[in-house]
Amino acid sequence: MRRHKRWVVQGLALLRAGRELEAARSFLKVQKQDPGEQTSLMYLGEIFARGGNHERALAIFSAAAARNPRNAMAYAFLSQIKRRLGRTEEGLADLERAVALDPRCVWMLSLGYGRADNKPLYLREAQQLDAALMRRPDSGLLHAARGVARAHARDGELKAAAADIRRGIGLDPRCGWALAWLAEIHRWEGRHAQAVAIFDRAVDALPGDPNLLVRRGESRLWLGEFRAALEDFDAAVALESSSGAIVAWRAEAKLWGGDWRGALRDCDRALAAPSPALWAHCWRGAGNLQGGRIKPALRDLDVALARDPVDAEALTWRGEAHRLGGHWNKALRDLDRAIALRPFASAFMNRGLVWSSLGEADRLREDFRAARRLAPKLMRTLRRRPPAAALSRALSLSLGNRTAHPSFAVRKGSRLYLRSAL
Repeated sequence: MRRHKRWVVQGLALLRAGRELEAARSFLKVQKQDPGEQTSLMYLGEIFARGGNHERALAIFSAAAARNPRNAMAYAFLSQIKRRLGRTEEGLADLERAVALDPRCVWMLSLGYGRADNKPLYLREAQQLDAALMRRPDSGLLHAARGVARAHARDGELKAAAADIRRGIGLDPRCGWALAWLAEIHRWEGRHAQAVAIFDRAVDALPGDPNLLVRRGESRLWLGEFRAALEDFDAAVALESSSGAIVAWRAEAKLWGGDWRGALRDCDRALAAPSPALWAHCWRGAGNLQGGRIKPALRDLDVALARDPVDAEALTWRGEAHRLGGHWNKALRDLDRAIALRPFASAFMNRGLVWSSLGEADRLREDFRAARRLAPKLMRTLRRRPPAAALSRALSLSLGNRTAHPSFAVRKGSRLYLRSAL
């Protein structure tokens, strides 16, 4: 048993490092010693599914479900695999089993949701569900499943997806798990107030689901509801304290509110968790930078960008670190890349300050105008200041938020409020 645990731990470490074939070999060692061991079986199935070997994944998840008929995740994965193979009716039967066992596992399940190369799979699945609905037009599950498939195809289908999900829930209250995806559609469209209202219903339908609380907390952050957002993150961490991802999201919430020490503690915890959130390197770098620790910040941001070279938020933070360290050329390189990927107001603010340090007054004014266009409410509060002073103060008021939806802090007595900068 000790050797099994060692191989499972080794496999997880390799999987997190992106070395999937080596991870699969570690999990296969467990299976040779203990056929049917659930943890290694499930990870093996996921590796093969993500690699496109659906027949092998199907065999593995079938074995997991046969070994443990109460394994809701095994049935949920089986459902996805069978539907990808065109076995729609069988896949929906497995989906019904998964929902009956644990509806929470269905909405967060992912074998590549959101990846561009998977869009054709979701479009095909939606077409298969079209045919199934011709035979069973009153099936709430079919409507909800088609709504989710359309949502993940993301090809002008969001309104139709939302309508399908609403119809599915109306036909069958057991499809309450689909409320979460309905809320996600609103989040994708930037309609966070509506998303929060739907998440309120989803939390009632799926009590005890930490992922719902995390998503609602994120939307509350975007709405400036800082205290309510932290309450959601705290509740989610209490429900699933071993999840690195959930602790990492709370770290970002603390970062937005300027609590860089709390953010650092949560990032350390997220990276040391049994299932670590490796993107926490970005937020730990940001937390270190907020605390004036430039060298540790750069180390973490280098790691974050080695894992994801097109992370515009990490590039913006690293550009800011280089600027504060006086490395103008490195700062410009990172900030130019960030702006090319996603034009964050904070990237323009930082680049404008670099131009100011280099004596480039015209370029400073250009970036000042861009920042004023992207964060109008924040910049209006600073309109009497010269451009460089306004940009510096704007970054200070932004606390730890360098995202596509900038916010700034307003203090009233001892209470902190976040306001949208847009």
